[in-house]
Amino acid sequence: MRETALYHTIKSYLMQQGFDVKSEIKDADVVAFKQDTCLIVEMKTSLSIQLIDQGLKRQMVTPYVYLAVPTLSDAALQGSAFKAKQHIIRRCHLGLMLVDATNNHITILEDPKPFDRTIIKKKKQALKEEFMLRQTALNQGGVSQTKIITAYRELALMTAFYLKDGEKTTQALKQHLTQKAVQIVQRNYYGWFKRLDRGLYQLSESGHQALKDYQHVIKILQSKQEALCESKP
Repeated sequence: MRETALYHTIKSYLMQQGFDVKSEIKDADVVAFKQDTCLIVEMKTSLSIQLIDQGLKRQMVTPYVYLAVPTLSDAALQGSAFKAKQHIIRRCHLGLMLVDATNNHITILEDPKPFDRTIIKKKKQALKEEFMLRQTALNQGGVSQTKIITAYRELALMTAFYLKDGEKTTQALKQHLTQKAVQIVQRNYYGWFKRLDRGLYQLSESGHQALKDYQHVIKILQSKQEALCESKP
């Protein structure tokens, strides 16, 4: 579909809203006026970074800027790529419309209005807690499809290391590690532990393998724990 196929549907929609509409005015694809209110629509056959950039440039003329692309399938609208672009558009105070030229229909997904940047305190606190609990700094920023060494994984590794010589009770785990170590063996998220009886656990085969796979991490955690013990009076 060419961009020109979108124009007539957009023009018809804006005229129904009481706007006077013209096209290709000073590099803007569609310009509409209703008294002193100026509205601009930039069109493309796909939702690209170039289209978003064009919309941002038009904001130097008016705050009422829409991006227009052909209507999409429900699957595409729910896709992560589209949702990421829609989030950017919302944060940039741009509008977004889907154009169904065949049925002469417009769907407004976003209006050009200020984005609420309210800080979510719970998320900020969770971020801070993970930062403070993390003992190692082995992760590389920007990696994907790589197992991240989280504070949870660190404690799970120390719990596995404590169980390497044989079964232990949850009471022993609590005394030598923390109450969270008990929760880790009970939840068994990584499958590293095996319940023998009530309050009694040992390492599973995958747990023994984890000790080999993460021995470099365990070594760092051990040294930090030893340094902490030495610093205590």
